[in-house]
Amino acid sequence: MIADSQHHSIAAQPIIITGNQPITTVTVTIAKGQKLKPYSVLGRDNKGQYRLSDKNANDGSEVPDCVLPYAMDTTSKETTAGVYTSICLNPAILQLGPGHTTDTVFQPLRERGILLQAPSIF
Repeated sequence: MIADSQHHSIAAQPIIITGNQPITTVTVTIAKGQKLKPYSVLGRDNKGQYRLSDKNANDGSEVPDCVLPYAMDTTSKETTAGVYTSICLNPAILQLGPGHTTDTVFQPLRERGILLQAPSIF
């Protein structure tokens, strides 16, 4: 008799951290009315709250500032969260707001200490 084997497939997970940049976080207020995915690129609005950076906004949040490391639902109220302010990330994992590409967020994030680098294959 052959034992029943259970085969499980495991989906490949993307490489997230891609360099030796020190990792730092700060706690910020995430603006009300958003459903954010992990690794959302956030901008700081003129009220000092953070929201998904929209290149066409004109309230300050159009400038990428930090990266939210986990999903967050603020549809009913603003809340605080830890965000990355220094890290080296795989650009393929970023969740970008309207109008943004990895090219448009590269320099502003670099100036703040967040580096974008594709994973290297050994």
